Amino acid sequence: TIGVAGATCTGCTGISPLYTPGAGAMDGNRTASTQYGDGSMWAGEVFTDMVALGTVAPAVGVGFVNITSQNQFFDGNDNLYQGIMGLGPSDLLEPGTTSYLDAAKAAGVSSAMSFELCDDRGTMWLGPYDAAAAAGPSTYVPMVQVGGGNPFWAVHVKDIGLGGTSLGIDETTLGSPIVDTGTTLWYMPGPVIVALVDGINASPGREALFGDAILSGGTPTGSGSGSGSGSGSGSGS
Repeated sequence: TIGVAGATCTGCTGISPLYTPGAGAMDGNRTASTQYGDGSMWAGEVFTDMVALGTVAPAVGVGFVNITSQNQFFDGNDNLYQGIMGLGPSDLLEPGTTSYLDAAKAAGVSSAMSFELCDDRGTMWLGPYDAAAAAGPSTYVPMVQVGGGNPFWAVHVKDIGLGGTSLGIDETTLGSPIVDTGTTLWYMPGPVIVALVDGINASPGREALFGDAILSGGTPTGSGSGSGSGSGSGSGS
């Protein structure tokens, strides 16, 4: 679901430009909201209006949310963004909204999309990607169904190593993390966190850099085993 800060948004101070429904916009006469795994959220009224990605894709009619209230969603963004561009499959849409990618595909845009994610920048391609940006040909693999068949892109993690040493983690203990361009959180089971933290605390590199300081969350001092619990859910966009 696309959400854009609106002109009547409370808590959107410093965000510009703000969306104001034009003469061609249609009020959906309903509200929608989204909350993310980090606790941030936004809510507002659903409108249908024309949406385009600059000049590279045609303008299409999309049902999106005119954000009127938010909590932590715009914190610290220094006006770098005015909302969120939903790119997930239609199964993940908030009620009353529609998919930009589905509308763009119906208008003749390729259904393929590619992403290059770097530390300080990113690039998205609709249709064929720029081969010059890749180190080699793409490898295509089947999607992994997670959460009872929810349409997330997921990966199988066979192991996690630290300093070339396996932490003894496999697909059964770790689960299937989702790949999401809009999410930075990764929930892992408690025993996996304990093994990872213990491995870092025991590494010579940690001691060389930080001395006696250790990470919390590992096996308690004097205990022969560690335990923990963790759970989480996220919605992709």
